[in-house]
Amino acid sequence: MTKRIFFAILIMVLSISGAMAETVFISLLEQSSDGEFHNFESSSAWEAGVLDALFDLGAIVSNTPIQTKDAFVLDEALRSAKEGGASSVLVVELDYKVIPTKDIKNRPAPVTIHFTLYETDSGTIKNELKYIQQDPSLNAEEDKQRAVEQTRRLFLNK
Repeated sequence: MTKRIFFAILIMVLSISGAMAETVFISLLEQSSDGEFHNFESSSAWEAGVLDALFDLGAIVSNTPIQTKDAFVLDEALRSAKEGGASSVLVVELDYKVIPTKDIKNRPAPVTIHFTLYETDSGTIKNELKYIQQDPSLNAEEDKQRAVEQTRRLFLNK
């Protein structure tokens, strides 16, 4: 009898927690002064941090490959997300001001990161967050940690 009650409670808890999970479709966009797609190490680290933060918050996530802001079409992302069962689309724009050249050897890191969370059904904005890095990140791990922190801010302050 006690085992049956335990399993009934366990199934109820798992059902409730599964029903509460938000499904988020993520698009990470690079924007640089030259308009080219670079697929910077920082972009990959930001993507990993956003995914990690959402997973830790209990969200079910899927994402598109990193792309340029010019190549992104919001209506297509909303349609794809809706077809895939996602309730939200998170667009993360990484704005790079300095691109490495022969003369400039700085590690590329985004200066401004803009998060926009859209509702899939209506396309309305559910929440936004703009984060300006005062000090450029020094490595991919620091990028990832900042991404986790900012994603948590966005989702916990809806």
